[in-house]
Amino acid sequence: MSTIFSSPSLRDTASFKPPSYDAQDAERTVEFALAVAGERKKVVDALAARDAAVRRLADVCDSLREKIDIIERLKGDPYEKDTQLASREAELSLTQSQLASAHAELSERQAELGRAQDQLRELKETITGLKLDAAAQEETIRGLREELKDRQAPFENTTCLDAPFALRDLTTSSSTLVPPPFSRNSSAMSVSSVTTENHSVRPAIKQNSDDLDYAITRINHQPTPEAEYTILQRNKLLGDLPLPPGVPEDTLRPIVLPPSLTFHDLISSSPSLRGLLSNYKVLQQLTTSWCPDREEHGYMLIPAFKCTTNPRVTTAHRWTSVDVMARMNKPTECFYNRDGTWYYAGVYMPFRLDDLTIKEWEVLSNETIQSIIKETLSARKNISPQNVYEVSQLYAAGALKVACIGMQCVGFNRSVYDAVLQQADRTCAGADGNLSDAMNGMKLGR
Repeated sequence: MSTIFSSPSLRDTASFKPPSYDAQDAERTVEFALAVAGERKKVVDALAARDAAVRRLADVCDSLREKIDIIERLKGDPYEKDTQLASREAELSLTQSQLASAHAELSERQAELGRAQDQLRELKETITGLKLDAAAQEETIRGLREELKDRQAPFENTTCLDAPFALRDLTTSSSTLVPPPFSRNSSAMSVSSVTTENHSVRPAIKQNSDDLDYAITRINHQPTPEAEYTILQRNKLLGDLPLPPGVPEDTLRPIVLPPSLTFHDLISSSPSLRGLLSNYKVLQQLTTSWCPDREEHGYMLIPAFKCTTNPRVTTAHRWTSVDVMARMNKPTECFYNRDGTWYYAGVYMPFRLDDLTIKEWEVLSNETIQSIIKETLSARKNISPQNVYEVSQLYAAGALKVACIGMQCVGFNRSVYDAVLQQADRTCAGADGNLSDAMNGMKLGR
């Protein structure tokens, strides 16, 4: 402690007294302090201005650097630029082609839509017409039924049946369905062939195994003088026709075919026959009648109307007129079948006769009526017993007509006759040879 207080500097400090200031010095001090504060503010402002300038300069440098990079990229390889430009143009062309394809497809879809709308409109019109036709047919059938009721009144007390026509199951034995004998002098449609010995009821329609399994029964009527007179006049007209030259007077040889071969197959199997018989007609035994006086001439029966089914609407049916002369408007080679045996008839020229009368319809054979009704409904689908019954009633009432086509013999083609017989003989010989080979093979197998 003595050492400390003995120091002369400490003693001077303890005895130090602050100097005294006057008012002028205080004013100078304030002014100096204000000046210092002003300069400090200027320094701060200068520093802030400097910092702002540095920031702007940095931004300018960054922008300049980016521009330099862009310039360098633009100064790159011109081939690469062309490649990129070509790629862009190819992409643009592809886009335009796709747009054109889409536009074409849209136009096609619009055209298809227009066609579909037209077809829909046509279908609506067709359906409307079918409805009108169906209503008209129903009205016609209703009127015919009323007329038939009046016609059936005389038969109400008949002991055989309650009506001239009735539906029943196909239970008649085959012995009652034997067709009448056929020849050019005795037609299957002649008056003498349509009645039975006791005038009993016989079926008018006998369906085959691939057809409907029902039949129509009717009462056969005695041939009336009116029907006999009409048939005799028609045969007289045919008998007045001249005979062509070259018709053989001897009996024609039959065209014998194997059981498994049809006549159409025989013609198709020979190119030479197909060339000779480009237009031929097959005359059916049940619907063809020959003139008793001149058996070279005859006539055949064809339905004048047919019932057809609309292919789009299977429940819509309509009656259409048949052009019976369309397929025989020129001389035609004709063949006919008699009891399963084929014959060459000759060259025939068809011509239109008066339609079959109601009286003639009543005395037709049951088999002939069967064939005519079957051909009438051949183009109709969904056939029911009621439909067959109504068709038979329409024929009986005269609402449906049967066209009568006269067949005038105008020649006899000997080359066709010989060619068909030779082809039939060769076919039968081949069939017999095959049968013999088969029998020998069976014997050897045993």
